[in-house]
Amino acid sequence: MRELGKLMPELGGLMRELGKLMRELGKLMRELGKLMRKLGALMRELGALMRELGELMRELGALMRELGKLMRELGALMRELGPLMRELGKLMRELGALMRELGKLMRELGAFMRELGKLMRELGALMREFDEFLHKLGEFLRK
Repeated sequence: MRELGKLMPELGGLMRELGKLMRELGKLMRELGKLMRKLGALMRELGALMRELGELMRELGALMRELGKLMRELGALMRELGPLMRELGKLMRELGALMRELGKLMRELGAFMRELGKLMRELGALMREFDEFLHKLGEFLRK
């Protein structure tokens, strides 16, 4: 019984130390939760941007197919020449409209790429925060 009494202060000290460690672990877990929520939000935004990029790429593909079709038609007209020059003028106007649409799409793609760059920088910053968190967690676990 006396031996048990001698161990009680030491056991109390260990319990206080365990309490401190548990509070520190709680703080780290809350920080991890915040980082994970930020990462989730960025991933959702990145997913939305990727879907938008997919749509833009599909539109670009359709425009490119249409452009290819118009170019083939233009070649046939050039061989026939003569009275077909009026038809050539019409195709050139359609091609101009397609090129304007392609320009618009390219501008949208440029804006998307700038937004994607911004997100990638934010993701990099978040990953650095996550790395710092892991470092702190590693230090904590080594204690």
